Amino acid sequence: MVKLLAKIFIKNPAEYTNPLVRKAYGTLCSVLGICLNVLLFAGKYAAGAISGSIAITADAFNNLSDAGASAISLLGFRLSGKKPDPDHPFGHGRIEYISGLAVAALIIVMGVELLISSVEKIMSPEPVEAGLLPAAILLASILVKQSCGGKEDILLRNGCHRHRQSVRLDRNGGRAAVDGRKLAV
Repeated sequence: MVKLLAKIFIKNPAEYTNPLVRKAYGTLCSVLGICLNVLLFAGKYAAGAISGSIAITADAFNNLSDAGASAISLLGFRLSGKKPDPDHPFGHGRIEYISGLAVAALIIVMGVELLISSVEKIMSPEPVEAGLLPAAILLASILVKQSCGGKEDILLRNGCHRHRQSVRLDRNGGRAAVDGRKLAV
């Protein structure tokens, strides 16, 4: 999916050493991650509400936290790329640390909320109803996640998103390239 969208939205998508191409990949993957994870959140939340399963609901909120983390990463990516100015003579690169801290705080808050919900379910359990609709929603979720990765080049990501550099894996040799340099994997 990323490969197809890159061909459509990125000029010269194979030029990984070009900073503008890397920035375009970062933006593309972040926006795609946000959209897909919001879609997955909605579907899984509906499946969790229908079935009464806290596990499915927790997975839905995991997708929501991924969408939030992608939004924060996209903002950090944009802000850190700003050129130095009189107030910031060394640039804005440290904003990445702040955005990373915000993502960590978001994940901790989600974890605490899910822990509280789980304990409540343990204390007063309710039957979980498995049905065709929740199963279909979860199957669609699996298909969406699978569509994020290609068969030839896989963008390393957390659900098709959150990457700072263009990183590729070659499925045949297990080699990765970061900014055009080969790495051992």
